[in-house]
Amino acid sequence: MSRLMKAEAFRIKKRIPFLLVCCAICSLLPVIGASGVRDAGLKAQIGASGGLLMMVMMVFPLIFANITGSLYDEGKLGFYEIMAGNKPHRIVFSKIMTDGVMFLILTAVTCCAYYVIVGLRNGLGGFDHVLIRLLLVIAVLARIAFCSILIALCFRRTGTGMAVCFLRFWIVDSAVFPFFMWFSGTVLEWKRLSLHFSYASIINQLMISVSEPVDSMIVLHVLLGFLIEFVLWYLLVDLGIRKRRIA
Repeated sequence: MSRLMKAEAFRIKKRIPFLLVCCAICSLLPVIGASGVRDAGLKAQIGASGGLLMMVMMVFPLIFANITGSLYDEGKLGFYEIMAGNKPHRIVFSKIMTDGVMFLILTAVTCCAYYVIVGLRNGLGGFDHVLIRLLLVIAVLARIAFCSILIALCFRRTGTGMAVCFLRFWIVDSAVFPFFMWFSGTVLEWKRLSLHFSYASIINQLMISVSEPVDSMIVLHVLLGFLIEFVLWYLLVDLGIRKRRIA
């Protein structure tokens, strides 16, 4: 796997400037959103600008899918990796350990750095369980980064991978889960099931992690949701790689 990781790190170098520019632009959003409460504590500033930043986080999957997909398909590199006899898990995890870790670090810094500075400078302002909340947010960001890579690897065309990322991280979270929340809660009157659907949405997980009381339900949904989705996409990638090898 080390050779695959070295090759992936070498290929991704030329995409780093583009990614840094995107992250720099996004990192300004919490600063702009909290301009009216610049001297307030952490809780007030998150309330003022956190929602906008959470929506922008959903743009990252498209960027990640574009970078990973274009590198994977460029010059049939992915095809050559498969034909060289590399096992599917080596191909996948070489990209997770290079692209994925870099994406996670950059997005975590982009989304959290300003709030860390505010908390140290202005105080928490009643914000509790800071470390647990930060870990939950990082876990959700890891899910976004890693699953975006897996989605890109599922398809031969980069555009298709980006389209599926859009459907997964925008349509599913903003339309599908809200529909099931409404249907189970209003039509079926299964309030508990409706609550679980609300916790399953990635956007809601981010919002709950930073603005609602932290309990075992949000922790389980973040961790189990990450694990289940990762495994499902990995199985699809594994199946696709095996089919390409046979072809």
